[in-house]
Amino acid sequence: MSNEKTMGERLQELLKRVTDVGDSFKANMLRSFNEQYKNGRILSPRQTELLNEWEELFSDDRLQALVQYKDEYAQSEEMQNLFKLALQYYKDNPPYFGGVLSQYRDWYEDDENEGKLYIPAHQTFIKMTQNRHFDSYKKELLTLPKYSPGELVEGRQGKSLSGNLYMIVQPTGRARGARGSKEYLSLRLVQPQYSRGWRKGANNLIQYVEEGYVKKFKMKGKQDNELQ
Repeated sequence: MSNEKTMGERLQELLKRVTDVGDSFKANMLRSFNEQYKNGRILSPRQTELLNEWEELFSDDRLQALVQYKDEYAQSEEMQNLFKLALQYYKDNPPYFGGVLSQYRDWYEDDENEGKLYIPAHQTFIKMTQNRHFDSYKKELLTLPKYSPGELVEGRQGKSLSGNLYMIVQPTGRARGARGSKEYLSLRLVQPQYSRGWRKGANNLIQYVEEGYVKKFKMKGKQDNELQ
């Protein structure tokens, strides 16, 4: 940015760039800086430092890279599917990125956006899809289900489902960012009296169970099929 520009001009130009990019947090801060300046109060050293940093961050080269990202996202089904998967993960595992989820929902509920493609801010896309929690979630989803529909499983000892017997109905396609968190829709067949107060909704016959909380059911005792 040129040193010949006044502080007001710098704030206005940077606010336009930040708004075009879609960074609402920085845009709101810059509006506050601008109001402060227009009311005759100079920016603090920290505010001036942020202004300098953001002018560099939203330089012409940076904005050109963001334009390229938007073009790439619009043409990449892989990137779009990855973002949708991230939305599902953070929806099932709150509270992170709650603001993005609300913004995405409101955008699609607006009739003016019908038929249009929602493109997340580049920084948002990176933060949501490139972290160890989401990586663990993707890895968990990509592994084949351990249990098949109709298979009997029992709660592992020491877990909240201990003593319960279930019949697997189907995988739900949901998981958390942890090993063994793949979720199944199941039908509870047996529930000992001692376990009934351990879980919310424990008396419901239809339940959701995680893979790590159950194991394959095995008949107790030795079976002797020989003729006596």
